[in-house]
Amino acid sequence: MFFAFDVSNTAYDPEKGHLAEQNNLPVVTVRLSQDTRAYKAGPPVQNQVNNNIGWLHNANGKNSLPPFIEDYTLGVQEYGEPRDVQLLLR
Repeated sequence: MFFAFDVSNTAYDPEKGHLAEQNNLPVVTVRLSQDTRAYKAGPPVQNQVNNNIGWLHNANGKNSLPPFIEDYTLGVQEYGEPRDVQLLLR
């Protein structure tokens, strides 16, 4: 499960959030257990999270703003007006 929070990031433009060069947000991994830990995510996790956020910006269409919710327990998600159809084919 991923939660993405972008707090006080004035440089981030959600209208360009689907572009890879715009979507380079810092990522922190939080492990919830008896001994909760938070640490800066390594490049593989950071890349995965940023790619997923970019994909969601694209799939939800122009003028769409977070929060984006993906819940596959309800069945296959449909996106009527993606920003760039080619970016959905990944």
